[in-house]
Amino acid sequence: MAEQLSYDSSGESLFIPADALRAMRDSRYRNTAYALSELIDNSIDARSKNIDILCFEEQEVVSIRQHWRMQEIAVLDNGHGMNRETLIQALRFGGRRSSGVHRIGKYGMGLPTASVSKARRVDVWTWENGIDNLWHCYIDVEAVESNRISMVPNPDKQSLPSKYIEKSFHGTYNESHGTLVVWTNLDRVTERSNTIFDHIEREIGKIHRHFIYDGDVMIHAASFRREFGDVDFRSENERQLRPNDPLYLMQPTSTPDPWDNDAMFQPYGSPKEFKHHVDGKEEIVRVVYSIVKPEALKTPGYANAGDSPHGQHARRNLGVSVVRERREILLENEFVRAGGSSTAPQNRWWGCEVEFSRGSDDLFGVDHNKQMAANFTQAARDVMNSDDSDLHLLNEFGESDDLMYKIVLDIRNTTRAMFREIVQMMEHRRKASEGKDITKVSTHAARIAKEATQEAIERGDISKTKTDIQREEQQPEQRELELFNAYVAEGVNEVDARSLAKQLIENDEWYCFESDQLDAYQMFRIRNQGGVIRVILNINHPIHDFIRMFEEQAKLDLSDPVRKAGLGLILLLMSWARMEDQIESEQERRRIQFIAQQWGVHVDEFIQYITELQ
Repeated sequence: MAEQLSYDSSGESLFIPADALRAMRDSRYRNTAYALSELIDNSIDARSKNIDILCFEEQEVVSIRQHWRMQEIAVLDNGHGMNRETLIQALRFGGRRSSGVHRIGKYGMGLPTASVSKARRVDVWTWENGIDNLWHCYIDVEAVESNRISMVPNPDKQSLPSKYIEKSFHGTYNESHGTLVVWTNLDRVTERSNTIFDHIEREIGKIHRHFIYDGDVMIHAASFRREFGDVDFRSENERQLRPNDPLYLMQPTSTPDPWDNDAMFQPYGSPKEFKHHVDGKEEIVRVVYSIVKPEALKTPGYANAGDSPHGQHARRNLGVSVVRERREILLENEFVRAGGSSTAPQNRWWGCEVEFSRGSDDLFGVDHNKQMAANFTQAARDVMNSDDSDLHLLNEFGESDDLMYKIVLDIRNTTRAMFREIVQMMEHRRKASEGKDITKVSTHAARIAKEATQEAIERGDISKTKTDIQREEQQPEQRELELFNAYVAEGVNEVDARSLAKQLIENDEWYCFESDQLDAYQMFRIRNQGGVIRVILNINHPIHDFIRMFEEQAKLDLSDPVRKAGLGLILLLMSWARMEDQIESEQERRRIQFIAQQWGVHVDEFIQYITELQ
């Protein structure tokens, strides 16, 4: 037996406060909205019926340019409040406020961890027996880092600031009971203020959709701005959060019209239940599937349903929704590989939700931030990266407990079946729309670029490129096959890849304008295949939505200023593509591509600036 060592640890703390706090500050939330969702969890656990998220911005000057910067974020609720002892526990890392069976919180880490991950100061006011009996306490990062404090400060009776009462929505502020949490000195908030507000509506509306939809809570969000010289903040944005349902079965929701008041998807089969036992108690994992209604794919004015507002909304909700205690933990995107990558348009038209209670936390591997389900993700990764049979996978990965792999395999097989049905729906829609003249701005621009290039070559102003020579010398079948292989390599399913390649060759296209998910600030990339110059726009770059705005608002009239502006912008990118295609030196081509990426950084800054001016 190994020798047992003993230590005299009297008077030694298990943690060094300043270092421990720095570690907690490094807790990675996906964005500010996800950190705020931890406070919303606490409010719901406190049986709040109304919750306000209040954002306060002020102008500041950076390099002679005026910026709006978030200065404070507050969450006010009308829950049952806390007494002095409970407040102290709420501000401790690991302190527990309650032990309810269906409590959302896991370890009592949410309030302090989420707060210090974004701000250097968090203040909490809470009252359960009238506003005259409130308690106030705080965490001050600077005070801990300078070793001035190492424990939760003694709560005091500091008055509730009137600003938050005045800006609250009707029904939220309650003199009898409630809690206010305020973040200041927001040194870890990197998003622009308008981005934060958009994330609040989209992410919190998704994370807490079941509570909102069932009428358990109303969540309001508002932002206020104060310009130089002003004393008070003026209202900028104000809205009541609606559910954002990745299954698109709820109604009403935040889905764009006409699907805001009608379910865009329909159930796919009956919900499935998987049972297991934890400490002698039966736990149930419930899996629900949904698939798009055929009429949602009929989008007059759009060449593809994915280009429509509701199609773009669905693109942001790709994946399997993992829901614990009615609260979403994550959208697991490993499953979008079923039949294609995340770029395959079919993947946005199915939904899946996996729902379980806290008793299944160990089965799923839920983390303390409630942003990960590690065991579920690993099982999904194992299954989706394997072509082996279901039985072989269960034997290989599920020796100790095959329940997780049974769940994941059911999701894989069902989503693949839905994927195939969606392919058929799209094919029927494509055939039904053949012959209709849907003139997109990008299609119009490609036609102009082709005609301009032909005339310039005939005049001798420009020389032919390898792409031009390939288009002339290769047989159409060869060109179509090359394009087909290129699309498949990029993750497009074979049915759509064949259709895209065939259409380009039959229409004798020289240029085409497409969208995909690219890296970082890369604005676009150029691909030359089958005698076609493909300009692929980055869907994550703001220029994508900027160009889509022209697509949506342009009229068919060629004299329409919006159409002309859209044509000019797209032709600018196509002219770059032509220039890049003429470069034969690989070293020079890489240099030009690097310049294009730097250009994308500046375009991002300028477009964001335009957005802030609106």
